[in-house]
Amino acid sequence: MSIATAMEPTPPGGDGWRTELRATLRLSWPLAAANLLQMLTYAIDVIFIARLGEDQLAASALAIALFGLVLWALSGLTGAVAPVAAAELGERAPALRSVRRTVRMALWLALFSGVAGIGLCLLLGPLMRVTGQEPQIIAMAIEYNSLLVLSLVPMLFCNVLRSFVSTLDRPIFATAITAGGIFVNALANYAFIFGNLGAPELGLQGAAVATILTTLTTLGAYVVAIRVDPKLRAPHFVQRAGYRRDRRAEVLRQRRDAVGRVLQAFRRRAQLLAHLRRHQLVRALRGQLELLEQHVAGDARA
Repeated sequence: MSIATAMEPTPPGGDGWRTELRATLRLSWPLAAANLLQMLTYAIDVIFIARLGEDQLAASALAIALFGLVLWALSGLTGAVAPVAAAELGERAPALRSVRRTVRMALWLALFSGVAGIGLCLLLGPLMRVTGQEPQIIAMAIEYNSLLVLSLVPMLFCNVLRSFVSTLDRPIFATAITAGGIFVNALANYAFIFGNLGAPELGLQGAAVATILTTLTTLGAYVVAIRVDPKLRAPHFVQRAGYRRDRRAEVLRQRRDAVGRVLQAFRRRAQLLAHLRRHQLVRALRGQLELLEQHVAGDARA
């Protein structure tokens, strides 16, 4: 499906919904598969770290708890590039200059927010001390986390480029690259955790090194795919990396609107639950009053 044909309206008739369904599935299944494969990548980390011992597994879990929270929050922020780029593609297809500008601004946003996220992740030690973790667990978690945070900015870059290739009808690239990252991650964990294949034996820190290498490999794969594919390849995509405040503001506005809709949904849900609880309380009070009246009436007859 070319960009021009993808932007054409659905023809009238009974097959319109089938066409839309096929187009939706064609775009969604590679991304769903990529998400599942990403979960498998995390599972491989757990499998290898678990062989080191209970303390190492506990330390990595505590570090990942904070790192994962920051990563997914910032991924949601930079992920706003997808609706902005799709809207611009719909308005100006097949011209892609505005889409590329938006992606470049999302990369700048990923860099700035990633640096701030690293600062938050480095607060792991004080947070663990406040929550009363054991000293040896804290020491191992800090060592692991100090290396793991180096992968945060490349991970955000990968998230932006994944949105870019998906917007331009290449979601299968995300699936293939994520699948390749699984093998890189398993090989790097095997090498650097246990000192195999001529690599140094780093233990828990080796898992962080494996994550960094996997992330950089994934980022390199996206860059190669963008440079090779004719639809994605863009002259001056990287060379003209000027900072555009208007594009950054549009990405932030889209994410702010999305967050607002989510908060509004939670507020409505809370109001509904409060309404239901009030009715339940009223029914419970009525039941208690009826029991009390029956009890009083029985005593009066006695």
